[in-house]
Amino acid sequence: MKTGASRSPVLRQEEVRRLADGQNPIAQAAALAGKIPLGPGMRLLDLGCGRAVSSLWFARERGVSVWAVDRDVSPTENLETIRKAGADALVFPLRADARDLPFADEYFDAAIAIDSYLYFGTDGRFLPYLAGFVRPGGHIGIADVGFTREIGSAGEAPAFLRRTFGEHWSFVHSVDWWKNEWERTGLVEIVAADAIPGSRRLLQDYVLDRVATERADEIARAVIADDEELLLLFRLVARKK
Repeated sequence: MKTGASRSPVLRQEEVRRLADGQNPIAQAAALAGKIPLGPGMRLLDLGCGRAVSSLWFARERGVSVWAVDRDVSPTENLETIRKAGADALVFPLRADARDLPFADEYFDAAIAIDSYLYFGTDGRFLPYLAGFVRPGGHIGIADVGFTREIGSAGEAPAFLRRTFGEHWSFVHSVDWWKNEWERTGLVEIVAADAIPGSRRLLQDYVLDRVATERADEIARAVIADDEELLLLFRLVARKK
């Protein structure tokens, strides 16, 4: 952890709640950071960063330079947040599509995607594309919603997911599915493929937050109905060969 005057302030809890679009981005960032060696002078790509909460966390806690990339969130709005946190020397906001990134080959020491990889990463060609921006020996990590077992079709889905399976859940997979998808490219060595510590509690906290802020969504609805604890938050971290 960085110390001294260069250390950026912590976002207050109410600011994290206001800025976060998904499940606790700080907890997910910390889960990835536990498996990815990062430190001052290193470059990190935070892909699908949303409102840059995770980017600020990595800058503060690991002292890395972070490129906070999102397709839909205004980089000007993110820059305002970054400046308020005193981190504009370390966090650089950018609007870009995950499939059309404007970076040099092997530019980053690591690339992460928190609560976003499902939207573009299920294409088998994406990991090889993303890996091209990471130096050999660097790391790629994702944290997202997954299943404890693979569901092959809507017919296999439990009743509480069946009605919305095509729209919301057909691209969600088990941890083992993701691990196999990455391993079969031959480009990476898996470092971690497991549930994020405290996964169930984080999902339940997410439901409580949605209720408190009157922002209902499909994930919160499903967590409430999930008696078999099918849903989890997972992390997948790999080292580029």
